[in-house]
Amino acid sequence: MTTGRKKESKDKSSELKHGARMNRERFHYLYEQTAEDFRVELIGGVVHEPSPISVSHGRNHAVLAHILYTYAIETPGVEMLGNVTVMLSDQDEVEPDLLLRVLPKFGGRTQNTRDDYVDGPPEFVVEVAHSSVSLDLGRKRKRYILSGVAEYLVICTQLKEIRWFDLQNNAKYEADDAGILKSNVFPGLWLSSTAIFSDGNDKSALKVLKQGLKSAEHAGFVKKLAAHKRK
Repeated sequence: MTTGRKKESKDKSSELKHGARMNRERFHYLYEQTAEDFRVELIGGVVHEPSPISVSHGRNHAVLAHILYTYAIETPGVEMLGNVTVMLSDQDEVEPDLLLRVLPKFGGRTQNTRDDYVDGPPEFVVEVAHSSVSLDLGRKRKRYILSGVAEYLVICTQLKEIRWFDLQNNAKYEADDAGILKSNVFPGLWLSSTAIFSDGNDKSALKVLKQGLKSAEHAGFVKKLAAHKRK
């Protein structure tokens, strides 16, 4: 993963130990001086080191990235990013597995910092959880709520469950009779509740997404984004 962090003579990773407490300004200063392959997050003012990445995590991450990227390229004004540094608040600097955001000139809430990170809460955040389920559904979910993230999708790889939340209305999305989950924030973003965990999941999941992309709701969303575009 390339983060654009500086490589200085003194590595500050020793100060970013799991459980250390600090504000985001201090965290970011130290983090920028670590090696490119060193990864930590600041969640509620506490440093967290990620667990090793499993095969199932990597597989589900790849499938979701494919789906979200396809949605983004079919929805002008929407961008998909993966493993990018997001500055949520003065106590939170995270690197979600994936996210969708409405670009600033189309009315989105995030901005790019001068050093090329994301500042502010993305509209939609995805975490693929293997050993990190309790963190992703607990402390991290609470911080996303407080920061203003609208939707949060957690892929629980061991349980083979998708948990999709409307964070600002304290609600959980449920699949319809066809087993399809649908975003309210990004109309046309449809996800099969089972296909992502099955063999040949790319084709099955993309088939469901393409149905969403053909919906009237998606067409209306594209027109709405175009109307918001700033020159």
